[in-house]
Amino acid sequence: MSLTPKQRQFVDSYLRHVNGQVAAVDAGYSRARTRQAAHEILSNDEVCAEIEKRQMKPSLAAVVKSSKDITPEYFDGTILRIIEEIEKHGLGNCK
Repeated sequence: MSLTPKQRQFVDSYLRHVNGQVAAVDAGYSRARTRQAAHEILSNDEVCAEIEKRQMKPSLAAVVKSSKDITPEYFDGTILRIIEEIEKHGLGNCK
């Protein structure tokens, strides 16, 4: 099942603001129940998966690898393992 247009808008806004209530308003949910709407949306497994997929994963490795202060050996060892763990388990923003 795919995300609804409102859920996609929520995800876009959430990634910009990292605030569920602001994202709910931006997505068109009622201002009177933004807290409840944000909680319900962030409890949705598909929404959480999309947020985690789009959070910093593509750019983290590139930024770290391009740093002049980090040797290739260090990146391929310690840092790469940390990035893999973040990608495997996510950042824990949902639920």
